[in-house]
Amino acid sequence: LYSMYVNETLSFIHPRLYSIHDMDPQAGVPSNVDADADDNIKTAGRNMIVLPRAINLSIDRLNSEGVFLLDSGKNTYLWVGRACNPAVVSALFGVESLENVDPKQLILNVSGNDLASKLDCIIQALHEEDDPALPPVAPRVQVIREGDAAMEARFFWNFIEDRAQFNGGTFSYADFMEFVNRPPGTGAPPGPGPMGPPGRGARTTRSTRWP
Repeated sequence: LYSMYVNETLSFIHPRLYSIHDMDPQAGVPSNVDADADDNIKTAGRNMIVLPRAINLSIDRLNSEGVFLLDSGKNTYLWVGRACNPAVVSALFGVESLENVDPKQLILNVSGNDLASKLDCIIQALHEEDDPALPPVAPRVQVIREGDAAMEARFFWNFIEDRAQFNGGTFSYADFMEFVNRPPGTGAPPGPGPMGPPGRGARTTRSTRWP
């Protein structure tokens, strides 16, 4: 952290999470609208690539049918749900299923179809946004399959808004901020009770493995 610039530190502490499988049609292409004139449009990179809508850093936002991109400035992860549409998996990786495939051997498609091209543009734009001085070289993307506990451990470490990160899993990020802003002596916000670490508890699929 001591060697990072302020913008790098912010990205590292609060990464950006995007839902890729259902992103808006305009995401992943250069913007033809002034982003300053439309607060709903977020762009990045030299080509002003439109970014998907960012979502909360909580495992509750993940689902087994989806593909999610997380960028911390230092690391880029692509989490693939075990029930993801085979057409989406094929578009991104050239195979219809990641079952029995070593994620470290996967090569992410950067062209050949609309989804792959858009995802590549988004990843490159985020890379440029983190450090505009970097050459236009695609960063390394770590592909993570749902249920791969060893790889998910580091991925879930970035989910700072997840309920499991606060007071033994009692509060969500929103609950915690409400508690911080409450007048002294009013007590803590109600919670559903202790939960396990990310990947356990609310979503049973978090502990499942690929067949």
